[in-house]
Amino acid sequence: MCRFWDIGIGRGALVRKLTIDLQDGFSGDEVVVRVNGEEVERRPDVRTKRTLGLAQSFHIQIPDGLVTLEVDVPAKGVRGTTRVEHAQLGVSMGGRELQFIQSDKEFGYG
Repeated sequence: MCRFWDIGIGRGALVRKLTIDLQDGFSGDEVVVRVNGEEVERRPDVRTKRTLGLAQSFHIQIPDGLVTLEVDVPAKGVRGTTRVEHAQLGVSMGGRELQFIQSDKEFGYG
């Protein structure tokens, strides 16, 4: 896994929590998350719960300010990149592309 300085977070630097919700379209997929080009999270067997529209939710630490976040589903050859400004990020897979939704508020499920 990644250390803070690998993604541009030096000692004494400000960090913030980003919540990533893997939402619709996942069916037993491995999902890799990178921040500023460095892998920070790898999730095996991600499956969307159809009744919720959510597969998994997790938190990562990112540098304060604008960062580049990449989500990769290697087995399907699907990759997407977004610039993250908010505290919540929803990621859905539709066909051969990823959709990103950013919010300052938690997503509601159920």
